[in-house]
Formats: sequence, structure tokens, C-alpha cells
Amino acid sequence: MLERSQPTAAKLKSSVGLVPLLLQMIENYQAHALRQLYQVRLLLDDEKIPHEEKVFSIFDFRAARPLDKKSKAGVAVELGMPVCILEDQHQFILHHEILW
Repeated sequence: MLERSQPTAAKLKSSVGLVPLLLQMIENYQAHALRQLYQVRLLLDDEKIPHEEKVFSIFDFRAARPLDKKSKAGVAVELGMPVCILEDQHQFILHHEILW
């Protein structure tokens, strides 16, 4: 798929309009595909992937960040987005915000 995407990206480079956004998306996916191929090769060679190079989600690229360390019993590490939720005394949600 990576090889098949390269001619498409080359054609998009000469176009105008909304195409630069599409080209940027294709190039981002190509970079992620190359990283995944590299990491699979490491695993097949029984090597460890350095923590700073690990991928935590292939669907949400913002999740490629350090893990949140929690001090709760039995939960050493949590994945996900940092979220702030404000509730009233009856647990109705008054406000929410994703904290990126």
C-alpha cells in the first residue's frame, strides 16, 4: 500500500486547490506506515522498541505521547485523553473539555 500511494502523492504535488491538504494527509500516513514497518522489523528480530518510539494508537495520532502514571491501587498506567469534567452536586455534567 505504501508503494501504491507514492505515485498518487507525486500526482497531487502538481495540482492546486484542496489537494495540498490531501497530500499532507497521504504523506502523514506514509510516515506512519514507514514507522510501523520499522517497528515490526525490530520485533521480528527480537529487539525492543524504545519507549519514546512506541505507538499507543494507530487511530488517534495524538495518543502517541508519554503514558500517564497514576497512583491508584492496581492501575499503574492509563491510556487516553486528559479530560476535565465539571459536575454539580447531583452529578449532572455542567462543562467538559479535552485538555490537549
